[in-house]
Amino acid sequence: MKRSTCLLILSLLFSLSINAQRYEIGAFLGGNNIIGDIDNEYYNFPNNISAGMLFKWNVNERLALRSNLGLSFASASIDKSWIRYNNNEPGGIHSFYGDGYGVNNYFEKGIANVEVLAEWSLLDFVTFHKNVHSPYMTIGVGALAFQYSGKTAILDNGNKIPVNEIKDGDIINEYSDYNGIDYSITIPFGVGYKYLINYKWAAGVDLMFRYTFTDNLDDSGVKNVGNINSNDWFPTVGFTITYVFGRPPCYFCSAKD
Repeated sequence: MKRSTCLLILSLLFSLSINAQRYEIGAFLGGNNIIGDIDNEYYNFPNNISAGMLFKWNVNERLALRSNLGLSFASASIDKSWIRYNNNEPGGIHSFYGDGYGVNNYFEKGIANVEVLAEWSLLDFVTFHKNVHSPYMTIGVGALAFQYSGKTAILDNGNKIPVNEIKDGDIINEYSDYNGIDYSITIPFGVGYKYLINYKWAAGVDLMFRYTFTDNLDDSGVKNVGNINSNDWFPTVGFTITYVFGRPPCYFCSAKD
């Protein structure tokens, strides 16, 4: 039983290796924004820069396996957010849930992302022809590492507690800031359009949304403000350029034009 299973797996891998021998490696450059409680006025308006690298294995004319590695600079302001708070004012004006304690007016941070995705072309994308183009859809799994900042409340008895643990009756003398690194699993998905310029180069436009499993991407989770039951999103949009390499399947060699 084990031998037959191994033979089946090897035959599948051999079949894929025969039918898919074209790869792409390249770069992404574009913009990003955070969709959260402290964000920008428009949902998908890129106001900061994102850059990265990508690798594709073209399994066949429709399916590609893709990996992304990216770095982004992100920032947002409460003054430009659709949810606004009274800064450092307990019981101030705020939306949804939370107490509004110790909210910063502005934040900026670095975000790193890594992803593995399946990319499905709506038209045949034959990478050993030229002037080939197709829209595509993609979905996968990924992870984020990001900087965050929070505030600690210093009570009149000298104890320090996170602001999201403040209870009614606590007497707060002051706040202190702290910084750290946090992580989150993501579900990335998106759409795009790609064009094979010639046998060696391809270009594209890529729009990617990332649902995260954290409410701290905009620093609101550690400050207990906004909708504490809603996680943040991290979309990017930009351009890709890739170098295409590898030889086509042997039975297509005569079809190259």
